[in-house]
Amino acid sequence: MSKKNLIRTWLDHPPKGRVQVYYNLHKKCLSIRYKGKVIEHAREVTLTDARFHVQPAGRARVLREKKKNVHAYVSGKLKESFWFTQAPAYVWTAKKRVTYNPYKNETFVDKSNNEIVTSAEVVHIADKVITAGQFDPRGVWPYGSRDRSNSVTTK
Repeated sequence: MSKKNLIRTWLDHPPKGRVQVYYNLHKKCLSIRYKGKVIEHAREVTLTDARFHVQPAGRARVLREKKKNVHAYVSGKLKESFWFTQAPAYVWTAKKRVTYNPYKNETFVDKSNNEIVTSAEVVHIADKVITAGQFDPRGVWPYGSRDRSNSVTTK
């Protein structure tokens, strides 16, 4: 079995813990990191129980050097990842468009009103577009029942 096949074995055995998703500046796609190791590259990723993180030292370096580096990511439980666009296996409602710009904000913010966003029930990332929301109570979650309270948390 080649090394490339070993990396993709998570498809049969999804990560049990939280993953970190960030935009890979060199490959121009999303990188999915689990326990410190990149397990996949994708164009689209869906996470549940998501949290938004910005490392202050990394942001300070960007401001000082005026050069991009990876210091911000979204962590959560991996539900889906795609290289090609396709329909999700469940129904969810988009609530906020989330963005991060180290030159304008210290954290991830809601694009419409600049409110700080710290977490969300479900997050869909497609290339550089981040959408936070909640599971639609009319939809069917194929993996068992879920608590649908506390959709998007802001400070």
